[in-house]
Parts: sequence; C-alpha cells; structure tokens
Amino acid sequence: AHEVPEEFRPAEWRKFSLVCAANGLTALTKGRFGDILEHPHGPKVVWEILSEATRVASAEGVDLGGSFADDGLAFLTELGPARRSSMLRDVERGRRTEVAVLNGELVARSDRVGIAAPVNRLVSLVLDMHNRRVATGGEAA
Repeated sequence: AHEVPEEFRPAEWRKFSLVCAANGLTALTKGRFGDILEHPHGPKVVWEILSEATRVASAEGVDLGGSFADDGLAFLTELGPARRSSMLRDVERGRRTEVAVLNGELVARSDRVGIAAPVNRLVSLVLDMHNRRVATGGEAA
C-alpha cells in the first residue's frame, strides 16, 4: 500500500487530481482515455472530477486556480487518447486497483472538509467493489 502525505502542495494536488481522473475513469469504463473523451458525457465527467478536487484542495487551503479543471482537461486531452492507465490494466488482469489512495483518498478528504465529491465517490465505490470481488475470488464482499 502507498503512503499518502497528510498535506499536499499545489503541484502534488494537481498531479493527484489528474491521476484520479485519468486512472479512475479508464478503470471504471474499461476504455482508453480517448474513448472517454469521445463520449458525449466524457469531457464533462473528467471536468467534474477535477472540479471536485479543486474544491477539496481549496477547503484544505491549497489554491489550484479557478481554471484548473479546464486546464487539466486540456492537459489530459493532449496527453494522448490511446493512453491506458495502470488501473485499467489492473482491472483487465483481474487485479486490485489503487483506487483507495486515489479517488478514495479524495473522497476521504472531501468528507473531512465537508465538500461534496459525488463523481469521485462513485468511481471509488465501483472500483472498491471490483477490489472486493478480486479479494474474495469473485464474490462482492
């Protein structure tokens, strides 16, 4: 398991948020990032994950800038539509994902500061259920 620092600096928050969006959504949808961006809802869901992260970071005293969700979506769009995340590979290979230290961590932080993070919570729920099925040999615990 990875150790998550108690406090993130702005650069760490940005990277963390981008990884939550790219890894979480590719693992959840079992598709490449480009497939997500091509879907009518895709860019907005990516933007929502980044916006939730921006609000949680702000509540923790870290200003990512008002345009972070837009800038982050543009960055991920340029990064490469064929990109396959490590979490997607984990899901495809029937292995546990790192969702607890990504979207799950964002949700835990959102709960501590009282900021809603429903998209990250859904990503965390679905991928945690995957992890539980893996851990129990196919049965959702």
